[in-house]
Amino acid sequence: MNRQQVWKSSVWALYTTLVLLHGWLVYKIAFIRQWPDFGVYLEAGRRLWAVQNPYILTVHDQFWYPLFFAVVMVPFAALPLVVSHYLWYAISVASLFLVLRDTCRILGIDDDKQHLLWFCVGLLFVSIIQADWMYGNVNLFLLAILMQCLRERQTVYRAAILIGTAISIKFAPIVMILFLAFDNQHGHKLWKNLTSIALLFATVALLCIGLPYLIAGSAVFDFYRFWWSDLMMGQIRNQPSGNNFTLAGGVAYMALNVYPAPLWLQLACGLFLAGFVAYLSYKGKQAFAFILCLIIMPLTGARGQQHHLIVLIPAYILMLNVVFYHTFLRIGSQAIALTRGKRIALFSFLLGIMLCILWGNHLPNKFPLDMIGLFTAFCTTFFVMLTQYPPQTQSTNTHYATPTLN
Repeated sequence: MNRQQVWKSSVWALYTTLVLLHGWLVYKIAFIRQWPDFGVYLEAGRRLWAVQNPYILTVHDQFWYPLFFAVVMVPFAALPLVVSHYLWYAISVASLFLVLRDTCRILGIDDDKQHLLWFCVGLLFVSIIQADWMYGNVNLFLLAILMQCLRERQTVYRAAILIGTAISIKFAPIVMILFLAFDNQHGHKLWKNLTSIALLFATVALLCIGLPYLIAGSAVFDFYRFWWSDLMMGQIRNQPSGNNFTLAGGVAYMALNVYPAPLWLQLACGLFLAGFVAYLSYKGKQAFAFILCLIIMPLTGARGQQHHLIVLIPAYILMLNVVFYHTFLRIGSQAIALTRGKRIALFSFLLGIMLCILWGNHLPNKFPLDMIGLFTAFCTTFFVMLTQYPPQTQSTNTHYATPTLN
């Protein structure tokens, strides 16, 4: 058995174990502890269908998402409870494999190199995947939708519709507007960028207001007023904090010793992060700009949770591909040889970043080590994106492939 077959067998053994183990945890969380996030989604679907406010606390947590997601949950709520939970679990499992496959294709990684990357992602992200799967979260499903924006021969307008759909499920992908705003595939034609953003908001309006209106009528406006005044305003006043991954919260804690971060600092940090995306877009690296936007979501979010870190998977695939399969990093005219020792050091560095992100919030006095780890991952990803390295073979598949949005 050659090395490729060994890694392929290891990948299937690892993910089969994860699927079976987490399948049991889905049952345990849903039917023994009765504490799944998916139960909140189901209740929102039931209440919307009954023209009742989905945002009123009725189970262990409140429903925070736009009403379109409650519409999506309506057919799930009509199914037997076990069926609905495991149907959603199957969708989440399929979403992970779609994200892994699409990321490798977008980055032009050969099929024979993907198994090692999948294996490492499965190990590094095991606790994050577990949190998403066993609680029935929406993050993997959302990421799978977003990754479709970079499929080959995709148009920027279809990407706008996909991003609008993702925003209609969960508000966090609003930061992906940066990807559309800085897109330069049209030769910096401003009207093209504005048209795509307008299409995004039209999609959000149709899905978040139009579809729920067909079910609940004008009551949807009362629901949204409650959502804004009773839920969102509280989050805006109290976030971002110093220990929920946000850059503004971490800077406010370390430099200003204030909580929560003032609005001006939140805006400044948002503009700072947007500058990295703008630079990559200006250089024509649209796929890289997209992956960087994904990391901005937890860096600017309001309710930082471990399962939100699912969005780091594409960035880690990019960085691990360099560690394992490239012999040089080229910075300007200087080539840095990736010796065995440097590869081990780089992999250890990536592992250390992940440990900081996962365990950093356990430090005394809530020092934002988790935010520092996430921001370090952001900067490291950006650095790797800037490097130029020679192809390993004459095959064009060894280059990173940036899809053209026509």
